[in-house]
Amino acid sequence: MFIDQTEYEHYYVGGHSLGGVAASYYMNDNTDNIDGIIFCASYPVKDIPEKKLALSIYGSLDNVLDSQQYENAKKYFPSDHKEYVLDGANHSGFGSYGVQKGDFAPTITNDVQQSKTAEIIVNQIKQ
Repeated sequence: MFIDQTEYEHYYVGGHSLGGVAASYYMNDNTDNIDGIIFCASYPVKDIPEKKLALSIYGSLDNVLDSQQYENAKKYFPSDHKEYVLDGANHSGFGSYGVQKGDFAPTITNDVQQSKTAEIIVNQIKQ
């Protein structure tokens, strides 16, 4: 495993959409090694332990993220999780694969969306 081959002080996992779901499974099986998890237009499917960083970032124009599933999944977040809504961002803008079917048109560019996302993540990890 990557963690066994490196000597960093902290490790975080994350993912966009279904990648976030996969990351939550991974974190659940490796809670001793992982300090936090970042969801981009995604949500956990298993409990995230208290005292672990948990970020949720999604766009105000996301029409792909299932809002009901997201609300139901909030029970898996630790009590101090952070949630950020990027104004003008959509689901597809977290990646570089074009507009996903059914998504709303963004009012910001992918570059802006990804830069804002990176800024949030770095600021939270530094705390």
